[in-house]
Amino acid sequence: MKEFKAYFWNGFGSPDLIATSITGLLKDVKISDNYTGDATNDMKYEIKRYKSGRQSYSDMLDALSYYNIYINPTYKTFCEVSKKWFTETPTHLLTAL
Repeated sequence: MKEFKAYFWNGFGSPDLIATSITGLLKDVKISDNYTGDATNDMKYEIKRYKSGRQSYSDMLDALSYYNIYINPTYKTFCEVSKKWFTETPTHLLTAL
């Protein structure tokens, strides 16, 4: 993989760069939810399945999107994602991409 950038975005504020490698995503990122609590191990499980060859890259991307994590997203990716929360794309939040 040439470049790796993982962003977190849940519609609040601009997308945040959270990791620049799969290793960084595994070691440095913690996932917590107000309702379900700590989901870090669940997220790591999905990444480890990909790394071990038991899951495709596409399936890993889909699984991570459940946690609002997007790997190497494009402006278009965030425009599509924004439809979950907004009726119009919040372009003012996506200007840094």
